[in-house]
Amino acid sequence: MAPSAVAAGVLAEQAGIRSETLAKFLLDAAKGRIQLQPGEVIVCDEASMVSTRDLAQLVLHAEAAGAKLVLVGDHYQLGSVDAGGLFRLLATDAKTAELTAVRRFADPWEAQATRRLRTGDHSVIDEYIEHGRVTSADRDKTLDAAHQAWLDARREDRSVVVMAADHDTVDQLALRARAARVAAGQVEPEGISVGQQTVGVGDEIVTTRNDRRLVTTTGAWVRNGDRWQIRHRTRTGALQLSSLDERGTVTLPSEYVIENVALAYAVTVHKAQGITVDEAVLVVDRATTAEHLYVGMTRGRHHNQACVVTEPAGDEHTRREQPAAAEVLAGALRKTSNEKSATETLRDELDQHSRSTRGQAAILEGLGQTRAHSLNQTISRQNRRQALTAFPPNPAPEPTVERGIEL
Repeated sequence: MAPSAVAAGVLAEQAGIRSETLAKFLLDAAKGRIQLQPGEVIVCDEASMVSTRDLAQLVLHAEAAGAKLVLVGDHYQLGSVDAGGLFRLLATDAKTAELTAVRRFADPWEAQATRRLRTGDHSVIDEYIEHGRVTSADRDKTLDAAHQAWLDARREDRSVVVMAADHDTVDQLALRARAARVAAGQVEPEGISVGQQTVGVGDEIVTTRNDRRLVTTTGAWVRNGDRWQIRHRTRTGALQLSSLDERGTVTLPSEYVIENVALAYAVTVHKAQGITVDEAVLVVDRATTAEHLYVGMTRGRHHNQACVVTEPAGDEHTRREQPAAAEVLAGALRKTSNEKSATETLRDELDQHSRSTRGQAAILEGLGQTRAHSLNQTISRQNRRQALTAFPPNPAPEPTVERGIEL
């Protein structure tokens, strides 16, 4: 199983294991429609994206049946959108098996660089810059660069994904790509409004909700993350689609289309986690975190490009100097978007309290030493005054004056 239907499909295809979404499994198990057997092995892929609640339920089902649970994932990647952090706690606290060979990348240097990027090693930024994998400019020019990289890859028939951390930037990138396709006569100018986007005949779109009632001509059902091309649209707003992943054709009703489709020319990094393409393009700005950077710069087999926004922060009254690309990338590596588990949070609070207690003790000890020193000085001054009273010093002799000169 896996958190998403697309990831479950990849697991089934590449590992040869019958797979299902975790949500569907938990629902079926709760209603008694599926029964685990003693000794069965459950593989949960992309486990870092599983919420703590779902992971706890999965453990209980496996334990009750006497089955074995194998969690597979990378706790340095993006975590669950719900309360999470349990997988990371297990990965750091438990005795785990860790894969060390990196197989995705064509360039050996990049395979090694991604391992350093994974753990937040700032020195690896220079290596990406030296290999020409980093461009930088203001926001508009950066989006232009990301769009141009997408165009170049498409013209050379390379698979490509363009990513950003936030939906607003994704919308801007997707609309630029659509405008280019409209100008080239590949997409109709009109279409259906879906959120901030417009989709029409010829457009490539992604479905964003699982619906097992919508079945393609090959018997596959519509999944969150599936990619399609629009072949026809009706006056009522329904879309006839053909799969870009060889899953057949399907017609989406208008009520599904309005809420659950988007242009596929750019996606959030969350949506891209788990996919592999020839080339990946990541827009990096102040919203980018270490997990975004690591995931975004590891999707491409042959090329991964960071397009960095280097606009100065602040307003016209508190405007700072324009940062360098390396500075923005280092800032991203210092930020995390993943939640901590309750156990980690409690540990941090206790550790902070312990440090605070030790600090207070040190301060009190220092104050005690200062007070003792001050008291010693006071006693010393009092002793000197008493000694002077008992044994006054000899008075200084009167100066002798001769011819106006003091001798």
